[in-house]
Amino acid sequence: MELNNDEDGKATPRTLLGRRLRRMRGDSGLSLRALAEQVGYPHSYPGRVELGDQLPSEALALALDAYFGTSGLFVDLLELAQDTSIPDYGRAVVSSEEQATRIQVFNSSLIPGLCKQRTTPVRSFGKHVPRTRRSG
Repeated sequence: MELNNDEDGKATPRTLLGRRLRRMRGDSGLSLRALAEQVGYPHSYPGRVELGDQLPSEALALALDAYFGTSGLFVDLLELAQDTSIPDYGRAVVSSEEQATRIQVFNSSLIPGLCKQRTTPVRSFGKHVPRTRRSG
């Protein structure tokens, strides 16, 4: 699912953050490399933020606010962008995450080629794989 859809020309919090960064950097007469050096990040990182390809970390947002003296503007835009990037159906889960005592991740497992031959699972796992009856 694409959450950063700017095809219709409407500004999203993510694109607003990038545009504001580009404008402030340009007004200060800084190149991406010069800004990155001032805030202590690789030049490609603020570049991706300006393009709207990536949100800044909280640390980068704080560093940008400190450098430009914007009193929390980038942190506020980051919070807004993070909030709007969550689809409505996921908001209940995300809001309850702060109360969680444990977060468990479930992954499915697949062994490529395991069931190509009918006898492979039985040989590999013994009696733990139920046998199916052949019709005929």
